Amino acid sequence: MPNTWINDLNIEIIQEYKPRNRRTYIKPRYPNTVIITSPRYLSNDELLNLCKKFESYIYKTLKKKPKEKVKTNTIHLFGEMYNFKVLYDLYNHIEIVDKDFICYIKDDNTNINAIIDEYYYKRTKDFIEYYFDTIKLDMNLNFDIKVSYKKVKTYYGECIPSRREVIFSINLARYSPIYFKSVIYHELAHFYYRGHGDDFYILMEKKFPNYKRIQHEMRMKRYQDIY
Repeated sequence: MPNTWINDLNIEIIQEYKPRNRRTYIKPRYPNTVIITSPRYLSNDELLNLCKKFESYIYKTLKKKPKEKVKTNTIHLFGEMYNFKVLYDLYNHIEIVDKDFICYIKDDNTNINAIIDEYYYKRTKDFIEYYFDTIKLDMNLNFDIKVSYKKVKTYYGECIPSRREVIFSINLARYSPIYFKSVIYHELAHFYYRGHGDDFYILMEKKFPNYKRIQHEMRMKRYQDIY
């Protein structure tokens, strides 16, 4: 991958090939990296020209030192905040007791992240299975849809109409049910419209009133959970 100079910054350019994307995205990453995500492979000259075209945006973004994320001793489940505690037991499991989210571990070598991921996976799956068919019926979709789950922080869900598949992030279990439901509606709406044009949002507002407001509220959530 090529390097280039923008003022006093020596920029490393990284290309990510994502054929499902419809557009090319430029993502500056502090302190001196630019990730270019594209639906096709770009030549070095094309990558350099993109950086040249957006050099003002790239430079301004990279000169801003990102704020450090402050971890707390709390954790969220379906929008509720709990105190996070670790205790010892004969087997690994999680319990919710009043306002405590208790992670029981067998010993100090236990992977706490893996226990929490498995818990969020189960809770996300339970929620989806409870509401999915009802929402699917409301969206007038009368064919089978495969539902998958993934640990990912960059998006809440992904619809792949060609495979009749929807993928949900297990981190959805952190959010209130109204936000969770909005994501299910959002992904199913992509079986009608691939992009996020006016028709897409007209359908969303019809099926899920106040969708844009709810979507904005969800994006503004910044949980600083310990895990």
